[in-house]
Amino acid sequence: YCDSGMIPWLLMAELISTSGTSLGGLIADLFKKFPSSGERNFTVADPDNVIAAILQKYGEAAELDEMDGVSLSFPAWRFNLRKSNTEPLLRLNVEARGGQADLEQKIDDLKRLIECSWARETISQQKNASTYVVKSARGIRTPKRYAQRILDTQLQGQNYARLPS
Repeated sequence: YCDSGMIPWLLMAELISTSGTSLGGLIADLFKKFPSSGERNFTVADPDNVIAAILQKYGEAAELDEMDGVSLSFPAWRFNLRKSNTEPLLRLNVEARGGQADLEQKIDDLKRLIECSWARETISQQKNASTYVVKSARGIRTPKRYAQRILDTQLQGQNYARLPS
């Protein structure tokens, strides 16, 4: 009745010896069926606003768990987004059922939303309308009139408020 790693280790040793496949071979098959992004980090000024934007977009259609950041689960995929406790970062992990292409599409969608939320928040924090500038994740400085056009293009078909005038 004690909790020990010995039993799982023995079960794995039995599985490897009876299957004739290496542990790496057994795991590789699982990674093909259930690909994972690994941890992706994003530097943002206000992580709470970015998380709120993600919840606005995905929250109603998903099962939500707020144990460690926000974890949203859908029938074919799930993700966790959380603030770092030691750095000014948002950490994203995505898992999917299906192929790597499905996973990459979900990562791209979330990345676009995180970066657009960051751009929107940066613009709204600046006060002088004649000098609005956005600094993107790539370090490109963009006048406000172009930033709105970029956001409109990236968020086509999605219901988001326009940037403040």
